[in-house]
Amino acid sequence: MLISPSISVVVVAWNNYADTHECLNSLMAQQQVEANIILVDNGSKVEALENLVMEFPNIVYIRSETNLGFGAGTNLGLREALKSNSDYFLIVNNDTRTDANMIHKLIETAKNENIGMVAPLIYYYDSPDKVWSSGGQINNLLMMPLDSHNRQKAPSCPTERTFLSGCCLLVKREVLEQVGMFDERFFLYFEDLDFCVRVKEAGWKMMVIPAAKLLHKVSRSSGGLFGESERYHYARSSGIYFRKYLNLFNSIPIILFRTGSAILASLRLLGKGKTKALKSYWKGLHNGWHLRSN
Repeated sequence: MLISPSISVVVVAWNNYADTHECLNSLMAQQQVEANIILVDNGSKVEALENLVMEFPNIVYIRSETNLGFGAGTNLGLREALKSNSDYFLIVNNDTRTDANMIHKLIETAKNENIGMVAPLIYYYDSPDKVWSSGGQINNLLMMPLDSHNRQKAPSCPTERTFLSGCCLLVKREVLEQVGMFDERFFLYFEDLDFCVRVKEAGWKMMVIPAAKLLHKVSRSSGGLFGESERYHYARSSGIYFRKYLNLFNSIPIILFRTGSAILASLRLLGKGKTKALKSYWKGLHNGWHLRSN
């Protein structure tokens, strides 16, 4: 028997046919829910993702001719989803595999009128017993979750957080209508943190639900951790984010915190011999703090 609330799912993909296929398969296999699935092809050039429509004829396929970035690509799908009568919107990375009861478990908690957004407990795909993210708590002075994914202290019951990873988010329609969608200045990274800040400021609660499980192939779409592209976009987005939330109260702590973070990140890259990634990292910091597009 299907549960009553309707749900739209937005999956953004850039190339990566095999992972996207596995993700869609797992979404189609969800128990106790029937979802409207929207696949956004975010400017794929290497692999023809439109072929997925032949294998999954019930999905809605939207193609952008250019890579818009995660935030803008997701917004493209959300704008289409908002045309439906869906009560909930699931945003999920294409390099994931959902547990068959994940959406049902998320909606069970999201029905609470004070809860605006929920997320599953996210595990590493290659180590399915190891937690990748259970959300975090944003430090109000530094505007960052100091333990952004709580990998060592995963909860055993639904737990309130102020940060949930954008890897997988179930959002109520009322939340999207109130706070809007992702800030499209973030090409990759920090768009989820910014969104969580806005949801929190609007008075909504956010929860991580351990009974809802997701497996994540970490950083495949960005070229892997500590790659040139990954380091550039992380650094650029961090600059945009902190500029957005700087004020007289937090400016000195944030500048000191981010300076120390940049030094440690640089030393880590040097230690790994990743000089090109280090150069990309500092280019990203420069462009982010000066709000440059590339």
